[in-house]
Amino acid sequence: MEAHMILSVPENHHGRDFVVGDLHGCYLALQILMAEVSFNRQKDRLFAVGDLCDRGDESQRCIELLKQPWFFAVRGNHEAMMLAWYYSGPYERPAKQQRWCQEGGEWFFTVLPDLQDAYCQLVEQLPWAMLIENQGMRYAVLHAEISPEISKFEDFMILLLEEEPSVLNACLRGRRRQRSHFQQPITGIDYLLNGHTPGRFPQIWAGNTMRLDFGAGHAGKTTGLGMLELGRKRLFIRYADKLIEHDVTSHFTRVKSE
Repeated sequence: MEAHMILSVPENHHGRDFVVGDLHGCYLALQILMAEVSFNRQKDRLFAVGDLCDRGDESQRCIELLKQPWFFAVRGNHEAMMLAWYYSGPYERPAKQQRWCQEGGEWFFTVLPDLQDAYCQLVEQLPWAMLIENQGMRYAVLHAEISPEISKFEDFMILLLEEEPSVLNACLRGRRRQRSHFQQPITGIDYLLNGHTPGRFPQIWAGNTMRLDFGAGHAGKTTGLGMLELGRKRLFIRYADKLIEHDVTSHFTRVKSE
């Protein structure tokens, strides 16, 4: 079993923790958000819900964030497309490339082969889920969702480590909870933070799950990049023409574990 399926991160006693939604190559928007909160690269940490690349203008710079000691990410479906291309045979690669390019992956095929290899090796190390301790709360971060049939976080972790196909697919691509307006909390974890499915504030909650994808990489004034500060529970969203801060303290309701 691969050790990087789940990454557990101890509490940060020296700085703050932030979680950012799907980046999709929007490096400049991320820098604006980090400047807004006076992000300290020596003390603070930034966690990402995956989909670092594609669609935006600076996918390379977003992937290269993985080299920074203060940056952590889980894999999303766009990283999965990268790895699917990387590990496919010569007869499969054209179809994998075409599929990925349809989702914004054209940038990858403009860089040198050595750099392609380096990016794939960085992405290959990404866990499927992360656990973060922060001020007595336990947060889980993954890209898409935990299947609606699973109500206990412990059961999810067991099935993830067993690499159960439907659980892996839900982690990367699932949208069933959101589409069915499923509100049952996931027990055994205080909050689950994910992305994948763009939403508009404040319709970003389902039980104790908070969705941080606001459509970064897509054109339009109503799409943006969201970043949550865990300790103060402030949500910052960078839109094309403005930056808005929301106090989301009242939206957080601690879910008691069974």
